[in-house]
Amino acid sequence: MQKKILIVEDEPIIALELSERLQQYGYLISGIASNGLEARKKFKENTTDLILLDISLKGDINGIELAEIIRQTSDIPIIYITAFSDQATLAKAKLTQPSGFLLKPFNQRELETTIEISLYKYEMEKKIKENERWLNYTLNGIGDAIITTDKSGIINFANSSAEQIIGLHKEKMIGNPVDSIIKFHDAVLQLSLSNTSLFEISNEPENYTFSETVLINHQNENIFIEFKTKLLRDDFGNLTGCVFVIRDLTAKKIIQAALNKSEERYKAVIEQISEGIIIYDFKTKKVIESNNAYRKMTGYTEEELLDLTVKELVYGIDNFIEDLDLILEKERQLHVGERIDKRKDGSLLVVEITSNLFELDGLEVLVVVVRDITERKKAEEVIRASEEKLRTLFDTMAQGVIYQDASGSVVSANQAACKILGVSIKDLLGSYGASSKWKSIHEDGSLLNIDDHPSNIALKTGKQIIGKTMGVFNQIEQKYKWITVSCIPYIKPDEEYPSSVYTTFTDITDLKNSEEALKKYGEELKHMIATKDRFFSIVAHDLKSPFLGLLGFTSALHEDYDQFETAQIKRYIGNINKATRNIYSLIQNLLEWSRLQTNKFDLNIAEIDLFQIAEYSINLLSSNAASKEIKIKNLLPHSEIILADERILDSVFSNLISNAIKFSKRGDEITLSASYSNDFIEICVTDNGIGMDEERLNELFRLDVTVSSRGTEGEVGTGLGLVLCNELIEKLNGRMRVESKPGIGSKFCFTVQRNLIV
Repeated sequence: MQKKILIVEDEPIIALELSERLQQYGYLISGIASNGLEARKKFKENTTDLILLDISLKGDINGIELAEIIRQTSDIPIIYITAFSDQATLAKAKLTQPSGFLLKPFNQRELETTIEISLYKYEMEKKIKENERWLNYTLNGIGDAIITTDKSGIINFANSSAEQIIGLHKEKMIGNPVDSIIKFHDAVLQLSLSNTSLFEISNEPENYTFSETVLINHQNENIFIEFKTKLLRDDFGNLTGCVFVIRDLTAKKIIQAALNKSEERYKAVIEQISEGIIIYDFKTKKVIESNNAYRKMTGYTEEELLDLTVKELVYGIDNFIEDLDLILEKERQLHVGERIDKRKDGSLLVVEITSNLFELDGLEVLVVVVRDITERKKAEEVIRASEEKLRTLFDTMAQGVIYQDASGSVVSANQAACKILGVSIKDLLGSYGASSKWKSIHEDGSLLNIDDHPSNIALKTGKQIIGKTMGVFNQIEQKYKWITVSCIPYIKPDEEYPSSVYTTFTDITDLKNSEEALKKYGEELKHMIATKDRFFSIVAHDLKSPFLGLLGFTSALHEDYDQFETAQIKRYIGNINKATRNIYSLIQNLLEWSRLQTNKFDLNIAEIDLFQIAEYSINLLSSNAASKEIKIKNLLPHSEIILADERILDSVFSNLISNAIKFSKRGDEITLSASYSNDFIEICVTDNGIGMDEERLNELFRLDVTVSSRGTEGEVGTGLGLVLCNELIEKLNGRMRVESKPGIGSKFCFTVQRNLIV
């Protein structure tokens, strides 16, 4: 079945790209969410096999918090995607037990491989957990008491049956010496079975069996038991502990007594056993008895089985007959093996059998205990298929892999290696990793000698070479690829020199290209710094000039006030007022611009009435317009609500209207209008003033050239206002444009987002 993936990413373009890629890989998209609340809803509503989750998710819930919420109810695999990789974030993310991390931008193969491995790992872990549960249920469902210890004889496990037989809760058994828990009636037996020191009996036979021993449990009851113990050893033969199996024979004794009195009671016991039991007449191979578990397993009734022979019940009868003969040859030794049985409906089931020959009432019979292992076999087949799939994934990994023998000849390689080198697997096998045909070069571009090739160095010295950067010539693309190479030599035991070398290499051409791009960015940064230097020199000049005028006017008023007429004084005060306004406007624009450049300008997006915010700016500048007899018409739509920052709109409207007044002739008209484009509204401030030519238009938003001009009545400015407006509108994800012709007028337009939520 196709796996379903939930994409949680607040960048729409990245989310769309991920969706298209994953669908190309054959996955289904269960949903795309841009924030934590939406993701939680989609996760609850849709079936999902894996989540691609952005760590730096915008909104009330970030990616890590969302993962913590999901982990409370589900162990579904989560792969973090992020453009950042700081240690603090990664450490916090790891606490949510992610299946992997992917850094933006995504490598196609890395994305596919990470998802496949995460899904595979999830399935395997689920199977392991199921097996652990199965084992736990099995051990606790077994009627025999099972107790295990470490190598010092301290109990570390006890099943439910052990609690019943020993008469003590497992919590009180675990952590205590086994000889303090298991007590026997016979002192001699107790000494021989005591596990006070496993080291003393580590050289003795591994298995101990004591039949029909009396156990004194912790309720002071005498229980007739069968006791078995087996030493546990690791792969190196070191003693790690011991397993004790205690079977309560009390019931068996009762059953044996009952069997002497009644065959019916004996049959009832057989019927209660969970494993299938079938008994054949060894000579005729005909079924003489079966239990309910076997009948349920095969679908036959008791009467139907009595008319059948082993040949009709077993698939591949010849092998089974050989097994029976083997039993006879080994003098009725217990036989354990696997076979395939046939059900009544013709289907097959794989079973594990334990069989032995007995003499029952003078008749030689073969008793077979049958366990259905069909599902286990299927699970093993699934695991084998998964391993094959993993090998396929390894062969298709993005990292090149080459295995060379002691001479440096390529013995095997994966497809990624062929792609990076630009050759077929046929041409690569048998060639030499350090061959001159790869035209290998150092990072500085100089030719790499064969003796200096990493694989040759590893083979000669036996030392690992890690992360060597070099260039190789791709035969197909006819250009160099930059790679990082690591070589791991293999030295056989008791040998001095390596017999082979394992070489991996990664294509870092894009990374090298990015480094070049960074160098270019550095040059651009230098240019930007030079531009700002130019800006500050302009600001210094434009601040100094009006202050000089102010000093001149105020000095004249101060020194010759008594000699001036009232009209002349009023004119001087008017000039002082104009100069002060210009200085205030320049300082205000300068402060706003500096906040933008230092990233200290915090947006406060809110719903704003477009008409009212424009009307506010018009009222503030009404006296300026009235002084030049200029009319301002506000044709913006009433009750149009937009999403913007009020300070930004106020600054933009003030600058554009003030600019229009400055370059309009006495008696002209200024118009504010709007038009719609999808989710945006375009606002235009139009005047019929002096206008601009094409050259001046191209310089409007540049700081490295002086674009300020005097107004129609000698008004001065710096040109900073338009630069500020452009950057402020970009902050709102809008754009600004200008239309102008000399002698006709200018039209300054900008876009802002509409509020379309009803």
